[in-house]
Amino acid sequence: MRDRAQALFGRCQGLATKIKAAGQLDEALQGMAGQAVRSLTMADQAFGQGLFAVAYDRLVTATVLAESVVLGIEVGRAYREAGEAGARRYLESLRKPAGTKLEALIKRLDQTSAKTLADGAALAEGYGMANRGGREPAAQPDA
Repeated sequence: MRDRAQALFGRCQGLATKIKAAGQLDEALQGMAGQAVRSLTMADQAFGQGLFAVAYDRLVTATVLAESVVLGIEVGRAYREAGEAGARRYLESLRKPAGTKLEALIKRLDQTSAKTLADGAALAEGYGMANRGGREPAAQPDA
């Protein structure tokens, strides 16, 4: 369990580096990034106490949140560069045959169980982003 937690910690740190490199995030992504940092901090504390299963659980939450933030950053970048069509192309690239990033994210979500309300919220957000990944955005009512 310790080795698995260490490996996941490394992955989460890599995602954190991508998030920091992106610069200013919108409010929703900032919130998720903040939750990821809190989960990562709790994981680090648990790991330091030798509670490797607890650390791993918190790292899963942190990783799902961080992956969601990185996905949001990448979709936003595609949108800024090529508009709605660019964002759709990017999302479609994630839907290619099994083994793609989106499929891997969904598999990881499927294997994760929520033990706290925060975990449940993180899973719901992850599933929501994955679900929206391949669909047309909902029509917005006229203001």
